[in-house]
Amino acid sequence: GVDAELQGNLVVHGDISNRGVATATGVVDQTTNPHAFIAGYNVSDYVDVGTGQTKVIFETPMDDISYAVSGSVHNPSATQRFIVASYNHTRESFIINANYDNNTLYNRVIAFSVYGGRKII
Repeated sequence: GVDAELQGNLVVHGDISNRGVATATGVVDQTTNPHAFIAGYNVSDYVDVGTGQTKVIFETPMDDISYAVSGSVHNPSATQRFIVASYNHTRESFIINANYDNNTLYNRVIAFSVYGGRKII
């Protein structure tokens, strides 16, 4: 990190970026039909695309598809180990799901964050 006190005009040559800030976040309840929007930032809709699979549609499309999605599953039993996966990334959307150890898809409440995909100028 850098601390700076500006005493005049700031002139930037190149890009200023902070990849540590989420470009989208959300919480989706996959146990309801249709999937319920609980909370989110830069998410306009959730679409059920199959058991345990939700298409997340961005409110504002990404500048490119170089973004990563991380997520967690809420309230699984202590004996179940879930993996949150995302795929089919586009500028407008991606699909997210929760997999149990044996790759069976489960309907759960999933919280996710998206990092990257935006040019900061």
